[in-house]
Amino acid sequence: MYVTKSITSLLLGVSAVTAAVLPRQINSTGLFKTTTTNTTLPPVSLDSDNFIIRAQQLNDTSITLGYMYAEYAYPPGYYATLRPSKSDAIVGHLTDTTNASNSSLVFGDRDPEGFVLYPLASNANASIARIFSGQQGTKGVYVNEAGIVDWASQRVSWYACDQALEWGEATDIWYKLMNVATPRNCVDIQLIAEFVSS
Repeated sequence: MYVTKSITSLLLGVSAVTAAVLPRQINSTGLFKTTTTNTTLPPVSLDSDNFIIRAQQLNDTSITLGYMYAEYAYPPGYYATLRPSKSDAIVGHLTDTTNASNSSLVFGDRDPEGFVLYPLASNANASIARIFSGQQGTKGVYVNEAGIVDWASQRVSWYACDQALEWGEATDIWYKLMNVATPRNCVDIQLIAEFVSS
């Protein structure tokens, strides 16, 4: 009874953002029962579990446009692009699952690469998303209750465009202010975090 109350109070004390950020899934077997239950626990540290990011078309959620990849742009930076194969996806994690405004998205562990977004303004209302080696990701990037990558610092929406980069054609990930129209020949997307089991 005491253990049940402790776990319940722990779960109830977790904020909505924390509970939404890819919590660890465990299969637990009770001491006196042999049944298996699936229990959701908050992350054991500030770091989230690893995940990949899938781009899903906004107006047709059955369409996946690809998985986030770091396309070479110039040293030491990359553009956030989409590749059709899940095996090409780069693996990332959030640096803080307890506070959305303090969280950032980082790819890789040995040589971390930060997911970088620049603040938008009315005269610069859209930008390509970038991934920089050796830099911390932009603060405020988190995963909301629906598993969608969002930015707490500024209300933006995501879209994808095919264009020629320095090394050839790529499908780039862009972000824009919410009230700005999506450019022609581009597709509105949601960035979905998919948990990667270890």
